[in-house]
Amino acid sequence: MGKTTVSVAASIYGALQGKKVAAITIDPSKRLASALGLKERSQSLQKLSSPNFSQDMDVLFLDTEVAFQEFVRENLSDGYFEGISSSKIYQQISKNLRETHNFAALYQLDKVLRRGDYDLVVLDTPPCHQVIDFFQAPIQLQKFFTRKDKTSSSKLVSWFQEKGLSLAETVLKNIAGEEFIREVDYFFSNIGELRQSIVDVSQNVLTKMNSDESQFVLICSPSADKLAEAQYLQSEITKRHYSVGWCVMNRAYPLGLDLSGEAPHIEDPEERALYNYFKERKADSQKSMGSLKTDSLFRGTRFAMLPEMDIQMDGLEALVGFSKNLKDHWSEV
Repeated sequence: MGKTTVSVAASIYGALQGKKVAAITIDPSKRLASALGLKERSQSLQKLSSPNFSQDMDVLFLDTEVAFQEFVRENLSDGYFEGISSSKIYQQISKNLRETHNFAALYQLDKVLRRGDYDLVVLDTPPCHQVIDFFQAPIQLQKFFTRKDKTSSSKLVSWFQEKGLSLAETVLKNIAGEEFIREVDYFFSNIGELRQSIVDVSQNVLTKMNSDESQFVLICSPSADKLAEAQYLQSEITKRHYSVGWCVMNRAYPLGLDLSGEAPHIEDPEERALYNYFKERKADSQKSMGSLKTDSLFRGTRFAMLPEMDIQMDGLEALVGFSKNLKDHWSEV
């Protein structure tokens, strides 16, 4: 059970408590979407119904490319979108520029938050190595759409290369010489009016994320590299003055194996070795969580462990059944 499944399970748990819930995932799992009977990628909320819910739960497995196109269409003056959307530069940017995909997620989150009728909104962010880019996307996009060197093809390509994209090579391959300069000039002349819309969306989302109503939940595993990632992410989140409510160690020990107290008498050497391995693994997990708890960065953060669970993705009710027991599996440290 990974990060996205934990996020959706937590959302379902909220729905089981009678809350009106929206769950948004930027990193959708095809297997999870199939189990829930939903489209793998969409730009609109999908209804999730269960006899166990007092009201439907809304889920969005986000198609970021389509969502960004929707944002551009809604925020450009009449007639401009058709011209911009035919631009080869725009087509490559909307498909390949990570900032546009990250901003599209914030845009959809903003739309959900502006509705104001949800008790709980859960956003499943990208993995650790991408989540900082996710936070910085609005600033980077504002800079991009208001570049002073708009008509310089070489400077624009250099910027693409700085982003680590193959986009520059692709654009140069398809658009050459004076045509490229004309494309750049046309693109920036018409897309600049998006800047204020980007600012408005960003400010609204960041204000909500900084409020007492919002909390981050870090999900890590017992390995040393994942714990280091959790510390790094905690540091970056703290820098931005956000609140981390929980740090959850996932897959900390096997489900259904009693590892408390004295080891039972096990005659089979292999079974005894396996039991001792899992007991040591849980002890190491608890020790690792203990070291995080003493880190000043985690002051005010609560800690919990979840066992390693092999959930059979055979439908919504299987996830509902698991989510009902989520509190029992949630072992606070």
